[in-house]
Amino acid sequence: MSGETRGNGRLRLPQQVPLALALGTATGLFFGPMVSWLTPVGQVFISLLQLTVLPTASMSLIVGGEGT
Repeated sequence: MSGETRGNGRLRLPQQVPLALALGTATGLFFGPMVSWLTPVGQVFISLLQLTVLPTASMSLIVGGEGT
């Protein structure tokens, strides 16, 4: 068994992320108009990221500044 896959043949998360990035970029470049129906899905995904990341980042800045 190689170090790249688990026993079930799946890629690990650090390998899936660049692969998904490359596939998403290629899909947008080559099939842009045909997959424009995915725009709302992307907007919801970005909104959910903002919902979790922005409060976490701002709180870490506020709380991190008090300890010094």
